[in-house]
Amino acid sequence: MHPINLRKECWLGLVPALARDRLCVVVDLPGHGESDDDETCTLENWVSDCRDAALSLRLDRFHLVGGSLGGAIALCLAAELPERALSVTAMGSALGEAPPGGRGPGPETMLDSMTVDEMFDRLAVEAVAPDSPEVVVTTVRHLTNTHGERVVRRVLRAAHTSDATAWAPHVRCPKLVLTGEFDTGCPPEADADGGRRRGPPPGPARTRASAHDRGSIRRPAGSASPP
Repeated sequence: MHPINLRKECWLGLVPALARDRLCVVVDLPGHGESDDDETCTLENWVSDCRDAALSLRLDRFHLVGGSLGGAIALCLAAELPERALSVTAMGSALGEAPPGGRGPGPETMLDSMTVDEMFDRLAVEAVAPDSPEVVVTTVRHLTNTHGERVVRRVLRAAHTSDATAWAPHVRCPKLVLTGEFDTGCPPEADADGGRRRGPPPGPARTRASAHDRGSIRRPAGSASPP
């Protein structure tokens, strides 16, 4: 699962190596890339859409990998499908809102003081390690969301208020969480460490998923979310 306001193509540098001995599936979350716009951006809907994609592709057992909010979504999906998830790897991911000092200005502040293009220009620099080559920054900027300002605003605000802590205690598989001292979006103290708050996972589309062979699926119109 890609970071918020990026696209599934952010994984294409890794997929060829991983796909030598396994099927790799990458998705565009609703409101991103080739997927439809999402009028009701919520963590619950994103998790439900990824769950539907896994079931539609008949993935019996799988490892889950996500970056930023994608890592939280991966953790939630492991809780939703515990009999299928073999492991979760979350990179730069927080379960809920980061503590003061993390994530920088809130989305309203950023988008009230700059355009979406200006925001993405800034975030492309902040998303990579200090002194990264310009080609890395340019690649990240190229992969940002192209669904327009209205969708980008909605997605960003939803991401900054998402809370995955209710799912975390229900994850049975091993978890690998990676954070970095230069990560302005998710400092180490905010990582998705498995969560300590307990409770049932929340109850709960429009997702296009792509495997390494570039196949894709859409959730059938009018179909209900699995219980």
